[in-house]
Amino acid sequence: MSVEKAFAELLVDGFGIPEQLRGMAAMMIPLGRAATPKEAAGGVFFLCSPWSDYVHGQVLNITGGMYGGMTA
Repeated sequence: MSVEKAFAELLVDGFGIPEQLRGMAAMMIPLGRAATPKEAAGGVFFLCSPWSDYVHGQVLNITGGMYGGMTA
């Protein structure tokens, strides 16, 4: 099985996390849902691109506002 297929199956299965627990976690995220892999990859793409050439010593949190002080 390819890595991509195995990861896709984990996504569909929710990484084995019960649906109720995933729902409770999503309620704590100001955007109200978990990030998609494409959304998370956007941050990685930015940091690997020339647009981030002047970025040094930073942490890019891709959390939907969970740790940014946003409120729902």
